[in-house]
Amino acid sequence: DVRGSLRVFEPECLALTNLNRYALALRSLIGEMKTSILARWRPPGLAVFQVMCRFDADNVAAFGPLQPRVIVGTDDIPSRWFVQAQRPRWLAVGATTHFLAVASEHAPGLACATCMHPRDDEVRAEIPTVSFASYWGGLMLAARLIRNAAGQPCPVEEQAVWLPSLQLAGRFSQHRHRVAHRASCDCAA
Repeated sequence: DVRGSLRVFEPECLALTNLNRYALALRSLIGEMKTSILARWRPPGLAVFQVMCRFDADNVAAFGPLQPRVIVGTDDIPSRWFVQAQRPRWLAVGATTHFLAVASEHAPGLACATCMHPRDDEVRAEIPTVSFASYWGGLMLAARLIRNAAGQPCPVEEQAVWLPSLQLAGRFSQHRHRVAHRASCDCAA
């Protein structure tokens, strides 16, 4: 009985390299827009508005203000910075790196996504991602969205979570922490 609407920015078609981490993807869908695949699988109460381009400086004015809740699921750090610069009321960022799944959320009073990801790794290559790391990153983002929509604010000490997807047992299976405000960032102002 989920009800709502999503505006999804995604300029790419499904490619063979995506199949291992897109749960809704089938080999027969290679070449279709990723947004179309998502829209096809949506439940009846959920509207999906497909925007088949990047959300960036070239087109931000055409789309009007951001929704109250924004999720960024890209490994491209400058894209995270750009969305944060638009000052959404609530932002969640999920990504993967080195078999880690990472999720964080940013709202007034909390450090921003630029504080969380202060440096660009400058990697502009196609990097294979294992499906289970992407799965955990997406699941953590979905949980944060649901919690926020239910009126349960993020505890400051759990603003960010790092999950080593190859080692999920034991006392070091996840690291939850507050994101520190960077002195050079204006998010604390």
